[in-house]
Amino acid sequence: MPEKVLFAEGGNVDGLVSLHTEDKEGLGVVLRDEWGRGFRYVKNASATALVRHGCCLQKLSSTPLGSVRRVYAPDGAAAATAVIHRPAGMPMTGIGKSGSSTGCFGWVQFEGPAKVSIWPSATAAQQVPGCVAIGTSTAGGGWGVGRPITIASTVGGEVFTKGIVFAAPLATVTPATMVTALVELRCK
Repeated sequence: MPEKVLFAEGGNVDGLVSLHTEDKEGLGVVLRDEWGRGFRYVKNASATALVRHGCCLQKLSSTPLGSVRRVYAPDGAAAATAVIHRPAGMPMTGIGKSGSSTGCFGWVQFEGPAKVSIWPSATAAQQVPGCVAIGTSTAGGGWGVGRPITIASTVGGEVFTKGIVFAAPLATVTPATMVTALVELRCK
């Protein structure tokens, strides 16, 4: 997949929040900036709109590029067609549902530092630097509750592959309300 590099300070931020009703950039095209952030141009293929700074999911596909070109909302019908442990990243803006007149094509950040919307835990130890989170299947489009990384050697170990890693502890611990978290996106 072709990659473009954003050289200007701050990158092409306005372009990363623009929406299209048709493919204007090339599905799957990747942009990179000087801070190591990676962005991918995608189509929201679900019947639910994507939430700005929330989570969107990949659907495994029989074609190599199919999994990275289309994304799905974590709630509604997407829960049956996508897998919550395969997050595609964070939508840069609210991307309309498939076929939306406001635009269902847009940019998703999949790598690098970011502020995301996440469902907090009542346990502060689950949302400190180094804890991880994957997608969720709840309404609202946020990231799932954080968990410490553990390796269980008796069952072969558990390896974290895609999702977010907390870069700072959450200041708020109110599970009923989504909050903003400073994280490292690892959804490549």
